[in-house]
Amino acid sequence: MTFPTAAPDPTAVMGRRVVAALIDITLVVGLLLVVWFSQAVNEPLPAGATYGATCTALTKELGATTPCVELGSRVYYVGDPDRAATISWGFVVATFLIFGVIQGLTGRTVGKVIIGLRTVGEDGHVPGVGRGILRGLFWLVDGPFVLFLPIGIVGFICALTTPGHRRVGDMASRTFVVTKAAAGAPVVVPGLTVPSPVGAFVHQPEPQWDEARGAYILWDSDQQAWLVWEEPTRRWVVIPGRKTP
Repeated sequence: MTFPTAAPDPTAVMGRRVVAALIDITLVVGLLLVVWFSQAVNEPLPAGATYGATCTALTKELGATTPCVELGSRVYYVGDPDRAATISWGFVVATFLIFGVIQGLTGRTVGKVIIGLRTVGEDGHVPGVGRGILRGLFWLVDGPFVLFLPIGIVGFICALTTPGHRRVGDMASRTFVVTKAAAGAPVVVPGLTVPSPVGAFVHQPEPQWDEARGAYILWDSDQQAWLVWEEPTRRWVVIPGRKTP
């Protein structure tokens, strides 16, 4: 009997994942800037003002949470602190709708659609709103808006070095980022996820990775036989000649 080799790791998409993330962040931040500038007061800088001095004075006067930008010879700011707070909270809500609710329901963001990726649970299907929001909340730990750290560096290092290429949010919500073609089928990552006899993919010690066969093997006590996982047919097959555990 010829035993198939394991399928390629569907989560090994770090390059494409970075590009998708950059697209998403650019779109979200771009939307925020469009809304903010549409509400901002536009005034000329005072004569002789040094760079930053006008914004420093305005934020002290209006409140430290009021953004202010100096571009060229003009200064832009939202003069109403309540309106500035509304814009900021609107940005937070929009971010969680896009990356939590919508991604949880569909597995998609704009960047992932363009690049051909999906966010899925261990079974290969969409993670759902609850896990989508949980995954989004962990952006506070490893996401692109963590203060005082280069954009997304924590999440990038985790995804680059962990089995299944998962950032902290993925580990907490039990999600993976895979290719579009791999979505819909249980996620198989050698050394992390293993197929069970009933076809679900769970974290359990019984199945073993057989280097010689390049596949998972499992002792089935009901059949009193060793089984090997055939990736092309996605089913367990009895290994002839092996009858003891």
